[in-house]
Amino acid sequence: MNKDSLHEEMSIFTEKFSYEYIEGITEEIKEIFFRSQTEGEKQVRSFAVFFDHETNHYRVAVTLAEYNFPTARSIFLSFFTFIAYTGANITFSKQTEQGISYALASFDEQGRGFYCEVDFFPKEVKIQEEEQRNNLLTAGELPSNQKQQPEVKWKFKVDSTDNFPLLADQNTIYSVGDEGDLYAVDVDQGILRWYWKAERQRTRIVTLPSIDRGFLSVYTSTRSQIGIYETFLYTLDAQTGQILSSYPVPAIQSIGACNLLTVQGGVAYLSGTDRNASPVSLQCRCFAIDLQTGHQKWSFDLGKKLGTTTPAISNAKMYVVTFVMLYGHLSLGHLHSLDIQTGAEIWKHTFETHGVQELIVDGTDIIIAGTNLEVVDAVTGAIKGSLSDLQVFRDSPFVVDDELIYISSEHTPDSAAQLEANKPHEVLLAGGPPRLGRITAIDRTSRQPRWIKNLTYGYGSPEKLAIAGEVLYTTWRHLDIRGDVTHATLFALDVHNGREIWRFEADDMSAPSAINDVVFVHVREEQGEYIYALS
Repeated sequence: MNKDSLHEEMSIFTEKFSYEYIEGITEEIKEIFFRSQTEGEKQVRSFAVFFDHETNHYRVAVTLAEYNFPTARSIFLSFFTFIAYTGANITFSKQTEQGISYALASFDEQGRGFYCEVDFFPKEVKIQEEEQRNNLLTAGELPSNQKQQPEVKWKFKVDSTDNFPLLADQNTIYSVGDEGDLYAVDVDQGILRWYWKAERQRTRIVTLPSIDRGFLSVYTSTRSQIGIYETFLYTLDAQTGQILSSYPVPAIQSIGACNLLTVQGGVAYLSGTDRNASPVSLQCRCFAIDLQTGHQKWSFDLGKKLGTTTPAISNAKMYVVTFVMLYGHLSLGHLHSLDIQTGAEIWKHTFETHGVQELIVDGTDIIIAGTNLEVVDAVTGAIKGSLSDLQVFRDSPFVVDDELIYISSEHTPDSAAQLEANKPHEVLLAGGPPRLGRITAIDRTSRQPRWIKNLTYGYGSPEKLAIAGEVLYTTWRHLDIRGDVTHATLFALDVHNGREIWRFEADDMSAPSAINDVVFVHVREEQGEYIYALS
């Protein structure tokens, strides 16, 4: 019997078995190929793990850095020894026109097992598009439409950057470093206007600064040798960087990508969790500081909560959301409305949520994202409407203009959702969840989608969006199976129809900040870290 016939016979034989997959097997399959991609000789250029629900089999598509039989055989044997059960194992292989195909059927003593095919391709061969009929979405693969590039107006090198987006006013971009330092860069020329660094050692800027009436407020934190955090609120001249005042303030910390600080009318409003308290207490509070005197105007106890969103000031009120955990999972959000003069609570609205989301205040509308998108009356706290048919995933940032709500989300295709409902034991993981990253534009009046734009495949993390003029900017950070950033893409989209104007790619990138027709981002490249101005 020749090899092809043997392969066919063995395939038919193994397909007769019923495979009962144990929890976590997908992660173990991915782990071995991830090691070959990132460690040692880095023999794997890219890979994707598929689960075919029609056959109840796993498949792995592997693109080799240097395609040859010994390398493919070595990787498969490593996979075999890493993943195989101690019971019965059957393996076979064959050479195809596309590459080398291996198969493994493995069983434990209780009869549970799995079947996995591993296809090795040369560098120039790509997975065929027809495989996607079974929901075989490759991780991080971008759409194949033409990629227009933006104009680089300038780029400015910085020694370090923190995870905060850039802060922009009309003539200056402010960039926070990871050593308690701050860069002020000219918007038009990309040259340094001034640089500030906290004098105390082990001091960091722990939230995005805030600009108000030509003054820049900076909240810093220093950890003492006994583990206590000491925090100060600095006021700097936004044009020169000169320190105008500094006051000690309570030590609090934020949650997710939310900020602690908002400044308006010479008053700093802060909210967060007590940083010096026991981790089990999770006590939240907010307070107002007069920047002229450093005196605390008021303080309000928000109770034992996981954390708060960035304080939003509008309609002579402060709005903030706190989050409650039950059984280790986020379950409720509380939207609070406080009087900015006294700190007294005016009303509170409770909603269901699965993730930490910022709120948006637009006139008398407050828009919050929980398990769906809700519009709340900013004066009374009553619900004006909701978008219950819009599936909102965790960490789905959104932004609004006069007509539309634009929301980033990771969306599971309908076919995959149906398959997941029918096959609860395992779901497809193609180097990450089988999701499409997309932007949905929703009409604020009709509450119906105006347009939907698919941007990415695979596992990604959308950053906060920005609008300037007729353009919507959104950064997507693409993640590997361990959650590390592999690369990032900044998209510029037409706000009217979602048409892609251009895209810009780098190793890593911050959320965008936009002024007029120019967008600014932190960018991490092999050569270093930069601020880019793009148009």
